[in-house]
Amino acid sequence: MITPTERPINIKDLVIEAPKPNGEGPFDPMDALPENYFDNFANSLKNHTAFDQSTDLYLLRSLCPQKFEDLTIKSDHLLAVQDRAFLDTKHAYWPVLLMWWKTIRPDIDINSQISNSEKQKIHEELFNINIDKDWVIGNQEEVVALKIFFPELYGHVKSLAILRMTEELMQPSVGIVQKTRLAANLKLLAPDYFRDIYSNPGANNYIGAQLSSDFWQESRLELQKSSGYSILQTELALNLKILAAREVKFGNQGLELVMPEKPPQDQQTPPLPEARRF
Repeated sequence: MITPTERPINIKDLVIEAPKPNGEGPFDPMDALPENYFDNFANSLKNHTAFDQSTDLYLLRSLCPQKFEDLTIKSDHLLAVQDRAFLDTKHAYWPVLLMWWKTIRPDIDINSQISNSEKQKIHEELFNINIDKDWVIGNQEEVVALKIFFPELYGHVKSLAILRMTEELMQPSVGIVQKTRLAANLKLLAPDYFRDIYSNPGANNYIGAQLSSDFWQESRLELQKSSGYSILQTELALNLKILAAREVKFGNQGLELVMPEKPPQDQQTPPLPEARRF
């Protein structure tokens, strides 16, 4: 059952002094993926379920819109995949599908296609789930989707989600893939808070240190291991793009990422924009 967090969050309690990151900074993950990475994307789609195809299309549309347009997928095929994905998925996880398909088909008001009775089922199923700290970590994208489409439900889990994801991100044992996922979703959930704890110009905290130059160097090496398209590697690439973006928003075009201008090759990548203080 959805319940508020037991104690209020003072985000300043989460700030720990740490050295300012230097060296390699945020980069466009498309520059690190092999040139032929998406060559087998269309074939992969054919072998995937409607849910996984939804994932594929959302990732490609968000990561590289031009490659998505180059696919020239017929609208009736997209509609068939969309309908099948919703039919095969429990209502509790429809918010994620709404987020994906709003990005895949921005010309469609996907939310208006969900009836009031179906929205009620979403509420009921979510309230029957034990939404605790472990659920939050395992379903981060679901929490982001609740913020976008069901703010009345998100309000119940907001404090728990931000606290738990921040605590998990601060664990030294967290691997590069999970660390990237946590940081990207935290940025989507609370962009001002994330910028403050990441790029505080006065004294970066431990999270800033976790996402320092070593993080970006390790991320680049991880992407370069790719031999061909996979959902997991593409999720990593998209999360890195979210972290590198100058602005992240979810609007009429679905997930929209505004990337910083690329500096000259002989110029060091600048740090993320300075953030306001709380």
